[in-house]
Amino acid sequence: APRGPSTLAPSREDSRALDRGLRGVTPPVQPRRPVDVPIVTERSQLPSGRVLPNANPLGRNVVIDPRTGEVISFDRRPQAEADPFAPAGIRLGSFIVTPTLDATAGYDSNPRRLPSGGSGSLFTQSYGEVQARSDWSRHELTARLRGTYAAYASDPGVNRPELNAVVTARLDVTRDTRLEGEARYLLNTNSPGSSNLPSAPDGLRNLPLIHQYGATAGVVQDIGRLQLSLRGTVDRYTYNDAVTNAGAVLPQGERDYSAVGARLRASYELTPGLRPFVEAAIDRRRFDTVVSSGGTLQGSTAMTYRVGTTFELTRLLTGEISAGYLVRDNLEPTFGDVAVPVFDASLVWTATALTTLRFTARSTIDESFTTGASGIERRDVTLELEHALRRWLAGTARIAYGRDTYRGTPRVDQRMVASLGLIYRASRNLQIRGELRRETLQSTETGQGYSANVVLFGLRLQR
Repeated sequence: APRGPSTLAPSREDSRALDRGLRGVTPPVQPRRPVDVPIVTERSQLPSGRVLPNANPLGRNVVIDPRTGEVISFDRRPQAEADPFAPAGIRLGSFIVTPTLDATAGYDSNPRRLPSGGSGSLFTQSYGEVQARSDWSRHELTARLRGTYAAYASDPGVNRPELNAVVTARLDVTRDTRLEGEARYLLNTNSPGSSNLPSAPDGLRNLPLIHQYGATAGVVQDIGRLQLSLRGTVDRYTYNDAVTNAGAVLPQGERDYSAVGARLRASYELTPGLRPFVEAAIDRRRFDTVVSSGGTLQGSTAMTYRVGTTFELTRLLTGEISAGYLVRDNLEPTFGDVAVPVFDASLVWTATALTTLRFTARSTIDESFTTGASGIERRDVTLELEHALRRWLAGTARIAYGRDTYRGTPRVDQRMVASLGLIYRASRNLQIRGELRRETLQSTETGQGYSANVVLFGLRLQR
């Protein structure tokens, strides 16, 4: 107990509050916050309700008295949408379904991607997509079905269908453990400019189809700031036979193969926006026909080692970047091993509220069936700029560069795609799109280069 007499007296601020008849409560000292924090209204200004940029612990829609802490009213004003033209979706039970339908007409100056240029053709492209996403407090299930068909008026032999179906799932076992899975199917065609076509592009009646079936399963475990993930993949590739203009069938069954892989990653969260990682992956490809018609063994095993990081810097720059080394061991002894450095990146820079810049880079080794190479070393870089001239009008500029090195041969291809696009958002459900694209291929092998100009104009309906 204190010694001697003591008196308790209100502070200077409390005395002023008592003199004003404010129930003896001092107005709290609240730190200044950005304008997008919860609303606080000063009582002395009611009913005008002057808004103060101070923190509100009861939520954004609650208006309180900053002196007493009493709830005065609730702010019922609707919040402004980040993108008023984004699809709203359709709620079906606990799922949100977003359908999209495109109808596009265009002109292609070189549909078969011939060195001589060939003759141009008008074409139509039909596109449909349905996405479904669960709206659960735990776990997640998403599905996407997308189909495209391009029909050429003057050259039906290059009509190209495409179908892509993907289902992904996440199961939250505990707060720190989750299971992930994916099932996929892809129907595609050999591109008319691909080196893997079994014949010259102008010698085929139609482009052969490629089927891919696959699945992925994985587990992710958080240990404090450390995260460990292990994922396994299984894919099956089958190729339809090709038919020449003379009616001869070119069997493609020897190209069918299965791929099995696994990937282990360990990452550590240094800061909430920075997570460096190390990764090791293995990929094994086994062909149904071990010895090809050319007398070489088919199949390989590849190991890839990467070091990189994922980051989110003040929400202006987000993405992932990594560098590493890939070693591929071919069954055919005359091919030898392939060892190359790899670099991958996927970055999004939101320069302003109206301007977004996207950068992607990818390195891989693909199969080579017709050139006698041990593999195709592909390196692709893409840069895309999107700028909103108005909220309802956006322009895009995209440039992509690819370099294909055919290991074991002197052939090197350089691919270039440049495009300009314009999107007019008439409403939330209707968009008008236009695009002008230029595609070129330069090759060290005679008779393999081409150039093409493509013009597109279409409508998009979405819900």
